[in-house]
Amino acid sequence: FGRGGNLLCGTSNGQILLWNETSVLQAMAAHGGAVLSLVVCAASGNILSGGADGAIKQWTEFQEPAAPDVFVSGSVRALGFGPDGKLFVGTSFCEILHVDMGQGPAEQ
Repeated sequence: FGRGGNLLCGTSNGQILLWNETSVLQAMAAHGGAVLSLVVCAASGNILSGGADGAIKQWTEFQEPAAPDVFVSGSVRALGFGPDGKLFVGTSFCEILHVDMGQGPAEQ
């Protein structure tokens, strides 16, 4: 869920959709392939998306990039924040990576 309780979802054609209860409020081209994972950062409210293109992208206010894209090997299958606020990424190569959005993958 995004700010205001609206639902976010990724599509197979690389879009992120923002829904209210019954209709799409906004659609945004986000990835070169399917959007496979979305997570909202509780601290900043930024949205992070992961795709079949291997990109992790961070968005502010749902439209503006908040950091340079980070690329990993394989597809991004899962995104999640640890209790300390660090971002972890699961890939299609069965890897779990700690990612600093300013630095790229830090450790496996």
